[in-house]
Amino acid sequence: MAQTAPDSTRRSIFSLGLRGHYGYLLKHSSEFEFKQSYPFGFEADLGWQLITDKAYRFCSCYPRVGLSVNYFNFDNGPVLGSAYYTYIYVEPVFFVPRRFNLSFRIGLLGLAFMDRPYHEVSNPHNLAYSTNVAFPLVLGIGFSYRVTDRWNIRIGGNYNHISNGGIRNPNKGLNFPSGHLGVEYTFRPVALAARGRMRRPPPEKKNRFELDVGNALKNASAQNPAQFWVLNISAQYARWFHRSSAVAGGATWEMDISRRVRILRSDDPTRSHHRASVYVGHEFWLGKIQFGQYVGVYAFDDFPEIARWYHRHELTFHVTPWLFVSAGLKAHHQVADFLDLKVGYSFGWAGKRKLTGGGKD
Repeated sequence: MAQTAPDSTRRSIFSLGLRGHYGYLLKHSSEFEFKQSYPFGFEADLGWQLITDKAYRFCSCYPRVGLSVNYFNFDNGPVLGSAYYTYIYVEPVFFVPRRFNLSFRIGLLGLAFMDRPYHEVSNPHNLAYSTNVAFPLVLGIGFSYRVTDRWNIRIGGNYNHISNGGIRNPNKGLNFPSGHLGVEYTFRPVALAARGRMRRPPPEKKNRFELDVGNALKNASAQNPAQFWVLNISAQYARWFHRSSAVAGGATWEMDISRRVRILRSDDPTRSHHRASVYVGHEFWLGKIQFGQYVGVYAFDDFPEIARWYHRHELTFHVTPWLFVSAGLKAHHQVADFLDLKVGYSFGWAGKRKLTGGGKD
């Protein structure tokens, strides 16, 4: 009865995937002295394919949420060692009723255990990470082919980043694209009908203003494990232009106490540890979940260290139409600056949206 039940009686379909990965480590810093490496690893994937009409409305697709558990060997044991990590992901899946599926993965919330961190005596060449605990970021694309109603073959690629978010230096991070091949087994599958395209136009209130406050911890140098507070406050304007997309721009003020420590040790200790910047970006919306990518430039930086610009990636959950929380990674080039948590308030954008096109309204 469960296998033949209509969609209305079930909310998701559970599947288990097993994959092998093989990649290429990007030596994005001239300070890396280790040999060129080709990471390889294995992944166990627990996924819940959301199949309700409400879930389908988010993107005219069947979104999947899940947990990925990974092991990666960085092919340079004495220096880089291995990583054991897990992360939560969101993955819109298109063409589900057909045998061939296309999916895009966003994984920001995770935790990694690294077994060969930097040590000034025993492992001085590992400038990529210096803590046993780190945080993974994964962006991916997957192609699945349904062999039977329970078995899928999957091939795809990921862009993987692991760093400690600036908690301790050195922290240049590990960046490694990887390709994967594997199988997926679906427990108690159900037949999914093609609902057609549901057009979700922008809300009646297309404009949104936001204020948010973020906090992070980072250290001042590789030799000092002490943690220092980072506070940032942002004001942002965004405009919805597509059923799942918005453009955004804003300004950020940042107070970084770890920079203050480095300034006091510099040749001019009178310089300011505050920074101000402006940024633009794109936001992808999937129901209450939002994934944003932003590029910013410093309008005020009295103590420039790495670059005059940065990029930032955020995963946001809207608790209500007005209140949201988010986790974000800020980086200069390929080097993470810090990982922070934010809480914010949205003005506007609370109007109801109506669907048009195929499927149920």
